[in-house]
Amino acid sequence: MAGIRIDKIGAMKTAVRKLHALGHRRIVLMVQQEGIKPRFGLFEQTFMDELNALGIITGPYNLPDQPYQITGRQVPATDHFFSSSSIPLPIASPICM
Repeated sequence: MAGIRIDKIGAMKTAVRKLHALGHRRIVLMVQQEGIKPRFGLFEQTFMDELNALGIITGPYNLPDQPYQITGRQVPATDHFFSSSSIPLPIASPICM
């Protein structure tokens, strides 16, 4: 049976590598909580592994554990990102900011 699929993991790795090549080090992946609890899903773990492979020290900052607000569509609560002088670059999946 013929079929196609989207390589989300390959695309995410390419995006992370491109951001790193451009000098970015504070890279954030916005995901639904189901992607990180009770443990990381494959996509989220691959994201963290890719950051580590590029020499970026990872932590909760890169995969924030924030509640989602429902306002007709799902939008992550990201107020804490904008409290510092350095604005992070979020990679959005599957929730866009």
